[in-house]
Amino acid sequence: MEKLDFTYNNANYNAEFLIKILTILKDITKTEQFEIRLIEAVPNDQEEFMEEKGLFSQEVLDFNNLVRDSHGIQVDFNRIVNILKQCRTVWDISMSANISNNEWVKVDLIEGDLFTIIYNENNNIKSLLANFIGNNEIIIDKVSKI
Repeated sequence: MEKLDFTYNNANYNAEFLIKILTILKDITKTEQFEIRLIEAVPNDQEEFMEEKGLFSQEVLDFNNLVRDSHGIQVDFNRIVNILKQCRTVWDISMSANISNNEWVKVDLIEGDLFTIIYNENNNIKSLLANFIGNNEIIIDKVSKI
């Protein structure tokens, strides 16, 4: 397994980037089911963002509470993407996707910009993130074997 730590350069607007990461994971794992163990997403209910994405506060807040109260849930890719589209910022998330019985991919985000992805070396996630690295959207902090 490898652990990739990187920093996203725009923590206050990271929800769309997180959707891109989820899409990469969906493509790698060939699954549409994710386990969300923790999420703290900020809905777009501020006046200045109403025009941009609309007011969907309650659904996002309800989802945050459901994950917290259930100590994690299995969620369909489309549902989590729908939640994230209603946000501009996700401060914390911990999720994983199973590839097989003993193989999985795990993503943790803390403080809106510090990502950790743990994955099997066969799934070269770093190369899939090359476009984001080239655009200076992310900075690779560390790659290590675990």
